[in-house]
Amino acid sequence: MLRGLEDLARAAPTPEAALIEVARTRLIALGVPLPAPAAGGGDPQLLLYERLGARQRDAYGLYCAWLDQLVSFLSALGQLRERRRA
Repeated sequence: MLRGLEDLARAAPTPEAALIEVARTRLIALGVPLPAPAAGGGDPQLLLYERLGARQRDAYGLYCAWLDQLVSFLSALGQLRERRRA
């Protein structure tokens, strides 16, 4: 996630940055500061798939794994935030 945040901050068109864009709304709701989205960036999920496809011939499995890890990360971050509030 850190690499994605760094790539997004410098507007690098990487899969990691696209993954952060997929979770933009949730990350902001969890208190993660993000730079403004790039103009005309398109659908973040499609960008993620395309960028992964540039790295790997069959990107579907990798795409699904990245999304699974993202969901897990967001869930853990949400639980941590809830514990800190209590």
